[in-house]
Amino acid sequence: MGFEKEGVMVIYKKWAVMPGLRFLELLVKGLSRGGLVLIILFGMIFLSLDAVGSSGISGKWKWFNGAEVTFYSNGAVDASNGAKGSWQYTGQVYVIKWTNGWTDTVTLSTDGRRLNGKNNMGSPVSAQRIK
Repeated sequence: MGFEKEGVMVIYKKWAVMPGLRFLELLVKGLSRGGLVLIILFGMIFLSLDAVGSSGISGKWKWFNGAEVTFYSNGAVDASNGAKGSWQYTGQVYVIKWTNGWTDTVTLSTDGRRLNGKNNMGSPVSAQRIK
């Protein structure tokens, strides 16, 4: 192939020996260098978004009701008003289950500074990152 000189073939050869990746071999053989680069870039973006999603909520937030809410990386959450709970990332949204019976479902903005969503009664929920 014409792009072996640029190191892309080295990556391809490493991936091609992995079980179950025969489709990648066929894909690479049918792509131009530019097409392969685009696929790699999209894959990197997708993986980085998932990484942000799985830990991006950790930290301190100013909740819509004025409370300061802390999300811990272990899935625990507590608020300055005494509320406690747990959170989980489902791959698309964060689900926060408070011990008082409320459940908030929110999404993280692309810049990681805002949360927006709804609670289990359909009322809006939002927060701004403090740190």
